[in-house]
Amino acid sequence: MFAAIATLVTFYDPTIELEQNTYNYVVIFDITQSMNTHDYKVDGMPSDRLSFAKKTLRNTLQDIPCGSQIGLGIFSNKEILLLFNPIEVCKNFSILDDVIAHIDWRMTWAAQSNIRRGLYNSLRTLSRLPEKPHIVFMTDGESTVQDFRPAPFHRLSKKIKGMIIGVGGHIPTPIPKLDQENTLMGYWKKEEISILHHTPDESGSDTGYYLSTVDQTHLQNLATLTGLHYYHLETIEHFKQALFVDEFATKRRVNDDIRWVFGLLAMTLVLATYLPNLLVRKNLPNNDG
Repeated sequence: MFAAIATLVTFYDPTIELEQNTYNYVVIFDITQSMNTHDYKVDGMPSDRLSFAKKTLRNTLQDIPCGSQIGLGIFSNKEILLLFNPIEVCKNFSILDDVIAHIDWRMTWAAQSNIRRGLYNSLRTLSRLPEKPHIVFMTDGESTVQDFRPAPFHRLSKKIKGMIIGVGGHIPTPIPKLDQENTLMGYWKKEEISILHHTPDESGSDTGYYLSTVDQTHLQNLATLTGLHYYHLETIEHFKQALFVDEFATKRRVNDDIRWVFGLLAMTLVLATYLPNLLVRKNLPNNDG
């Protein structure tokens, strides 16, 4: 009877109010073509930078405490598109997961990339939001546009905290050239691409192809300039460690789901009912033969 009652309670979504760390982030993905470079591995198979960054965030969503909020944006050229403002993670988990899964390089609105200006516009956009969420800017650092007017970061006075996540490997790797059907057409050649911080001559390629790596020097300089932290994306666990730090946490009282407690209690009561009989049967003498 008690097991049935415990099981019945789980259908009423019991909760308990607890004080815990919560987080408020806007994650912005670089969707320019260099992010299609395959220099990660997932389950032993090659993975491109954007796919690995998306997988990392989707996996991390499962561990973000309820009461936390996540917003999403994409970056191309020198602008960002804020897909939506931060929303509560647990109530909107399926929405967040689905949107992240469908972020694609073909959503880009320009082939060029200005990381410095894109970061500035991201910080300016977030500074206008009511709660001033923290930024997670995920990019490989490849810039193809000369910025003759330096981004005026001083105007923001370091209003937004957060981190720049360097996405990509350290081994020079060719950038795939894809059509709108996502079919591989070849790889970008030196004469077809001009990267400001990794010039074609520095890539060390004798094949004619431009070879790309994460531009850590550029991104670390931007982090110093803006007061943001810099981390290189190596594993999903390292990303979680960077995200879940006290500096970016806010203590809040949230209602925590405790259905699992009553479910475990019901299972224990059921086992307690049958266990004595099982033990008796086990200890009975064997009359076979």
